[in-house]
Amino acid sequence: MIYVPSDHTWYNTSSCLWAETTRISGKAAISNLYPELQDLFCKILGVEPPDIGSLVRELADLAKGNPDDEKVKSFIREINVLEPREAALDELKTSNILPVRIGNGHPALKSVNDPFAIVDRPEYGEAFEGEVPMLCFSLEEVRSLRPFLFALGLEGRYMSISVEERSRVRGGALEPILTAAFKQKAYAFYRYKSPGAFRFNEWLMSI
Repeated sequence: MIYVPSDHTWYNTSSCLWAETTRISGKAAISNLYPELQDLFCKILGVEPPDIGSLVRELADLAKGNPDDEKVKSFIREINVLEPREAALDELKTSNILPVRIGNGHPALKSVNDPFAIVDRPEYGEAFEGEVPMLCFSLEEVRSLRPFLFALGLEGRYMSISVEERSRVRGGALEPILTAAFKQKAYAFYRYKSPGAFRFNEWLMSI
């Protein structure tokens, strides 16, 4: 039995994890309590580090109730540290575990099947604020949670990927002489062989 002072409780080895903190119910984290005894606990007594499968199951069970946003985020951060693969998060793809703000209201937990965008560029966040549902993580959190979000198959929700910028001229008129001069000066771009250049070439030819 292993004593955990913060809980005033004794735990058997199977109920202990070699971690500083854990959100898994019924488990105690002991690495910060006995840091000098890692070989004893892990190699001899068989205390294991957190397992991604148990974290995922615990988060999926938590989502069935009415969980606190911060508690859900703590689980997400803990899973993210383990750099999950897509198959490891299959159980979470139908669970409401993602804090999403719709308009100017309070965040609500949604699943990957619900519509929302992920803000990874501040100018897009400002431009679409209150207009589209957005994942409620800061820019720093979005960057750090990349392994978790990609494992959920959400890379296409990033605004830097899904938003297309376009420029339009209002009240303009076609000027053949200036158009011809522009085509002539853009010859160097026309010769540059890249996917982006081909799109630019097509646009030049359409002028």
